[in-house]
Amino acid sequence: MLLRLLCKVIYFFRNSPYAREVIRSMYWTINNSNNINMNQNGEFFFIKIINSLSTRESLVIDCGFNHGEYSSRLMDTRNWLPTTKKLGFQGNLIAIDPLQSNLDHGFNTLSEASRRRTTLIQTAVFDREGTTEFFFNLDSDKSGLDSIKDLSSIGSSNLTKRVEVPCTTIDTILKRYLASLAPERSVDLIHLKIDVEGAEFGVLSGATEYLNQIDPGIHVVQFEFGHAARAFNVNFHQIYELLIKANFSVFILMQKELRSILNPFFIENDYSYGNFVAIKNSRLAMFSKYIRG
Repeated sequence: MLLRLLCKVIYFFRNSPYAREVIRSMYWTINNSNNINMNQNGEFFFIKIINSLSTRESLVIDCGFNHGEYSSRLMDTRNWLPTTKKLGFQGNLIAIDPLQSNLDHGFNTLSEASRRRTTLIQTAVFDREGTTEFFFNLDSDKSGLDSIKDLSSIGSSNLTKRVEVPCTTIDTILKRYLASLAPERSVDLIHLKIDVEGAEFGVLSGATEYLNQIDPGIHVVQFEFGHAARAFNVNFHQIYELLIKANFSVFILMQKELRSILNPFFIENDYSYGNFVAIKNSRLAMFSKYIRG
């Protein structure tokens, strides 16, 4: 009787989509790996935090704009969560992508008011100036896997096309933006979001001037890290060390909290794909109520 009941329970969990979703959600509260749902993986949660801290003098740099999924939630929060009392991001947005088609698509998802505060830059971002090869997916639904490395080297079977695109650094982009401001204007919060399919370390290496500065400087970094980094021969600890040396604290972005990283070594063994947040130590107090561990 007990064995029969056990078989029925196993059959239910194997064949019920609802049951699988419940188990997946329970797992993600412990380990947020491979969770691509922005409403559940902590990204929307962190967007609302950034929005609550933003003023008209704040800036977000969306490196890896793609189709604008992140920025549209950031800038026009009420369109995604009508019941919220929170406004969208109050400052300006710099949206960066190597493909003009992605920039156009994402820009059109923004409200008219948000478009007026958005600057589009068509370029790849890495640790150098010039040009670079870029591999984009022929299936537009897989454009989130576009990269400046051919990911077939690590087993990707997606069909891609290689193109040559301009390349610059975050330091150069920020320097130009700050120089364009009127003398009486300043920037009180700079948030850098990075989603570049393995090139995160290169992007951060090209941002060291403003990562190490305090004001004006980058205060918050949200970045993805996963198996795509293998195509660049990069491990998580290299990124962690770069940020720690620039006086940041690094956290795993969970569904409703920022979880301290107790051991940065071999974290890629636990996270095939995950989101992480780095906060300048001088700004940690602003986020203290969300930090655990």
